Amino acid sequence: MTGFELFKKRLQHHYRFYNRLRHTTVDWTVWVYIFIPFFIVGASFYIDLWLKVPIWPENVSAEFMLMVVVFLMYLGSHYAFLFNADVLYLWQKIDLINALNRYRIGYMALITFVKTSLFMILVSPIFIQYFNWDALTYLKFSILVYILSTAKELLKREAKIRLSKWTYRFSILLLMIVYFLMLLKSVTNDWAMLMVSIVILVSSMVIVLSKPQKFYQEIEIDTEQRNQFTQLILMQSAHIGAPEWMTQSNNQVSNRPWIFRNSQKLYSTYTPQFAYQELMIKTLLRRKKWVLLYLQFTFGGVALIVLFPSWYKVLIYLILLFFIGQLARSYWNQIVSERFLELFYWKPVELSNVSKKMFRLMMVPSSLLFSIALGYKLFSYVGIIIVPIIGFILSFIIADFFSRRVIINI
Repeated sequence: MTGFELFKKRLQHHYRFYNRLRHTTVDWTVWVYIFIPFFIVGASFYIDLWLKVPIWPENVSAEFMLMVVVFLMYLGSHYAFLFNADVLYLWQKIDLINALNRYRIGYMALITFVKTSLFMILVSPIFIQYFNWDALTYLKFSILVYILSTAKELLKREAKIRLSKWTYRFSILLLMIVYFLMLLKSVTNDWAMLMVSIVILVSSMVIVLSKPQKFYQEIEIDTEQRNQFTQLILMQSAHIGAPEWMTQSNNQVSNRPWIFRNSQKLYSTYTPQFAYQELMIKTLLRRKKWVLLYLQFTFGGVALIVLFPSWYKVLIYLILLFFIGQLARSYWNQIVSERFLELFYWKPVELSNVSKKMFRLMMVPSSLLFSIALGYKLFSYVGIIIVPIIGFILSFIIADFFSRRVIINI
């Protein structure tokens, strides 16, 4: 078997896995009610950008858009296409391993080219129509983004394999800062930055291809990436009608929680209802993945409200409130489904009241930030006072709505 034949088999296995995942989570109703309307609205909005109908991009600076580009460059990952069983035979065939490594890097470069091209086409009207970039300048900028993105994919995985957790994070942060400065400099000196980016890419490829692969670390990273993507898809599919069990995952509670490390009581007066509320609060805040997802959704929602034009802002605001309520519902159902709750005797209490209060508590921070952003963009400083009041009312209504649709039996 040649290296190309091995890579082809691994790639087929890779696509079969994601096809099974797609068939499990996406059916014709998702296309009819979500994807097709989204494509229609998105196409209409994209045409409006080329016609300069919305005026909001005029208030967006080029530096901000460069930060968005750098952030999206950070996202993404690629696979080594290795399995545990390869240690028995394949790992002894160095030539075959090296060939597989070269082909997967080429495949990564191709996928990065497709993703970068799509993204640069989507944001092209902002740069060309509103920032008055000419087509040649934007083309060179797009090539620079592609080269840097490809180098980032190589360096990011290599750093994750060979560096400690915090060293890896610091290195990637430093790399993204360098990328931002290069993109900023490319506005006035594009050819020089293109040459520098090519040097970075070639150096990255030499580093990756010259160092021996760490077999078990490569497999661990592949498994982690696949599990994270699967969990994300299944959690989102549960919001659009998939079975509730799809949201379940092995959320590990940290041995050293961020807060409540001494587990002191939160309430001076203790009742069964307060016990449940404390359980929910501590369980949520001690699970780092849940907290990060909540924060990412909140600040991402604020960015959407700020960037989109006026009539889109209100629609996005309502959708965000709804999804925060859905997120609270998903968290609640996962907590009350935990097996450890069956180990203790719980005094009778009306859990619907507990869920209502918890949902309100979870929705308040996001709702407040969404409302402040919407109020300021629509009505200036007056909106900062008025819209949050409306947001609180809507949040309570949505919280009450979802609290009647949760698991209440422990």
